[in-house]
Amino acid sequence: MEVKAYSIVEVQVKLTGPEAERLAAIAIREGVSPADLIRRAIEAFLAQAAANEHADDTDWQALSLSAFEAEWDNPEDAIYDNWRQHYGVGAR
Repeated sequence: MEVKAYSIVEVQVKLTGPEAERLAAIAIREGVSPADLIRRAIEAFLAQAAANEHADDTDWQALSLSAFEAEWDNPEDAIYDNWRQHYGVGAR
């Protein structure tokens, strides 16, 4: 049986003035505590950050693929596209 250990991060946030009032008003409107609202905001931020990381990976893969295709499909290597004919090897 695999047991997963999760990290716990505790933070203390202190807001004053207009930011505190706005947070309290949004929490009331949403029907949650200010702490729950902050937790949800952090979860949304982390989800977006993960999505951005995935998008970055996808972008890098697309760039590497286009570079590979440009290197692979070039006139100097075109002769090897018909390697059987070039080396006189018959089809099986």
